[in-house]
Amino acid sequence: MAGKVATINVRLDSTLKDAGDAALAEEGVSVSQIVRALWTKLAERGKAMEDLKRLLLDESDEAQEQETPNPVARGWELADEFCLRVGYDPSKAHKQEQAWDELYAHAMDEQYAQRGLFL
Repeated sequence: MAGKVATINVRLDSTLKDAGDAALAEEGVSVSQIVRALWTKLAERGKAMEDLKRLLLDESDEAQEQETPNPVARGWELADEFCLRVGYDPSKAHKQEQAWDELYAHAMDEQYAQRGLFL
């Protein structure tokens, strides 16, 4: 190990400690190894932190789903943010409310025109 070494002291119910020690021993892992691995994941943060919280703190998937925005809605939010950055008011695009068939036909016309098939 590089650098200074620190010690962590934790108070646990003795029955819980014994059960945890037994489980780790069955897997061939020491308390120090598991704590180092945990602290490494905590230091990395990101997705690992969410997974650890859900696993260790019994956070249900339902609670996680409620906090996670709908990916489609998030996509529209990102598109709106981009429009604002380039100086385009995204609210104008939402007001057009063209039918899907019209949007598709327009997109196809653009594709044909780019290929020189449509004037």
